Amino acid sequence: CMATPSGTLDSKPSVPGLTDGQSCWDYRQTIFERADSDEDVDLGAIWLDDAIGGLLRVLEDTGQLEDTVILFFEDHGMEPKSSLYEGGVRIPMFINYGSKLETGSKLDVPVSTVDIGPTLLEYADITPSYEMDGKSLKTALAHISYSNSNPTWIERCLFFELNYDRAVRCGCYKYLQINDRDNSNTWEKGGKAGLSKRRRNLFDLCNGTTEYSPTTDTEAVSVDDERAANELDSMLTCHSNQVESQDYGRVYDCQLPISSQARPLPEPSHDDVKPEQSQENVEVEGDEVASAGEPSLIVE
Repeated sequence: CMATPSGTLDSKPSVPGLTDGQSCWDYRQTIFERADSDEDVDLGAIWLDDAIGGLLRVLEDTGQLEDTVILFFEDHGMEPKSSLYEGGVRIPMFINYGSKLETGSKLDVPVSTVDIGPTLLEYADITPSYEMDGKSLKTALAHISYSNSNPTWIERCLFFELNYDRAVRCGCYKYLQINDRDNSNTWEKGGKAGLSKRRRNLFDLCNGTTEYSPTTDTEAVSVDDERAANELDSMLTCHSNQVESQDYGRVYDCQLPISSQARPLPEPSHDDVKPEQSQENVEVEGDEVASAGEPSLIVE
């Protein structure tokens, strides 16, 4: 651990929360001693936990923890990963901003990794000079209970792509196009997992309810709803036109009409907003676009 991107260190580092005065070799041995097995999944989880703990400790010791936004999200660990099914586009994501966010709360609406840039820019009070694909989550995180019941967020459309395949999720419905079976991870993985792998698939991710049901059963059978399929197909066409457009000044509205119950969120504030106090312990949910994944956003 003497080698760094800036060159080789002159002496062995002492990292609070990790090495704590012992050598790198001795620290690494403690990882094996604490693991249940020699599998990478166990060893990596312990090292990652130690590394994050060390970072938090340094921020706290230097008085910077309360003024630091910490955002963490995982890789795609669920099957069928490397596909456009939920296992391949949904990932957990966590955010911490000290006392400025309500610990243990959950933003239970579709969010995406493309929202990270706009969110951090707004927390830093920076206005981008160009249109961004994502939406800032700052105001939604400050009013979680309100946002969790707002159709403006609940019915938001998010887009996904991998190989030549495309998918869109709007609220409970998800529409999947498998366009080239000869070059499709989604078609291959879907077949092995027993999921619907038609060229055009419509899934009800709420399984007949109004609540998201994260089970593979929701993608095992394509739903027969021609109106919904056509609506989401038009959203995919809109998104494709936006991605391929050379008219960089044009803004495409690739969202379905929100229900009449939709209410606009409060105007975003550039001041630090104290979160609303609630009797409930909510966690925070989300989605992701392109080939990255759908995060589950938890406030830590």
